[in-house]
Amino acid sequence: MPMSFVRDPKASLWIEGLRMIFPREVPSELSAFFKPEEAVDSGTRYWKEIAHSLHADMIGAFRSSLIALIPTDKEAKNSKTIDVNGLRLTQEALESIPIELPSDTKLQGRWKVRTIVGSSSGIFVYPFFEARISSSDKPGELKFEKQTGSQRRSGFLFRTQSRSELIFLGGKATDYEGSLVYSKLADSNADAPTESDTWGVLFFTAHDRALMVMDVYPTEGWEIYELRR
Repeated sequence: MPMSFVRDPKASLWIEGLRMIFPREVPSELSAFFKPEEAVDSGTRYWKEIAHSLHADMIGAFRSSLIALIPTDKEAKNSKTIDVNGLRLTQEALESIPIELPSDTKLQGRWKVRTIVGSSSGIFVYPFFEARISSSDKPGELKFEKQTGSQRRSGFLFRTQSRSELIFLGGKATDYEGSLVYSKLADSNADAPTESDTWGVLFFTAHDRALMVMDVYPTEGWEIYELRR
């Protein structure tokens, strides 16, 4: 029996963590397995309509970009500036299989967060500081804020059709600058990212632990937040 087809210009299928995009037609028999790349529900903001195109591209390619940046175990062994624990956490961010996201209620509250910073200079791990995830007045979004430490981040976490990832768009600042807003949230007509703009992908490895991979740039480096209850 021949298959019938349905048109869906944004249809995509997730297979072992990879999104397979079918831009024109998909078999109607498989349509239940396809996840349109759009907001979670009607009435929610779609993160790609907010993100700068550069950031949207980087978010889509963060794993391949990170693979190209991280040193090998042999390089780490011979380096005095690569924290072995930081390398392990970076490798885990690439290799771990995310679990399904908790509900908004379970996500909200106080968290401990530490930063892993990687670059050509090495990999460095910083102590745990205070962070909070809280409700937002917009459906499908949560607020994230790293509240202590000299380097701060705050912004919004966006749910998507993926049940295992949240997209983060926000601003980064020092403790004396106060909170900064993602430039396109402050001005929808902003045509280029600012130095304070920051993006990330957050996923859970256990019910009380998450990793957020941020600002992976091929010529600069990366950051990771490890969040724990």
